[in-house]
Formats: sequence, C-alpha cells, structure tokens
Amino acid sequence: MCEADCRFLPVVDEAGHPIGVVTDGDICLLGTTSHRRLSDMSVRDAMSGPPETCRAGDSVLDALRIMKGRRIRHLLWSARWGFSRGSCP
Repeated sequence: MCEADCRFLPVVDEAGHPIGVVTDGDICLLGTTSHRRLSDMSVRDAMSGPPETCRAGDSVLDALRIMKGRRIRHLLWSARWGFSRGSCP
C-alpha cells in the first residue's frame, strides 16, 4: 500500500464479491494495539466490513450522503451484478 501510495483496498471473497475494506489506518491501529507482529496477521484481522457500496449510476450527492452518514472516506461502487468495480474518491 505504501509503495503504491494507496490508502484503501477492497477485500473480496473467492468469487470477487466485496466483503470488507482495509485502510492504512486500520493496519496502523492494529499494529499499535495488538501484541502480535503484523507479519503474523492476515488482512481479515485488519479489515472492516461489510463494505458500504453504491452503484455506478447513483448520483454523486447520494454517494456523499452515504459517506457522511457512515463517517467513511471511501466508497466501493459496483455494477448491477454486485461485483466490486472500483472505489471513490
């Protein structure tokens, strides 16, 4: 995440369905509050879920309302079949 300047990643199951998200902040918090080494933990240990999503055709204002209501900075968007296709901002 650091090398790619990425602060947020969706976590998907084997079929590609979003099941959570992990942020650099989640990892930092886990690293400072856990008594285990980060190298001994999995993404599942740090991720939050289920993720909040919107559809590609939803209005930007609807997306902002969801983010404000959930107090989140990133939102997954999905196609009509429910698979994660991207994120905003």
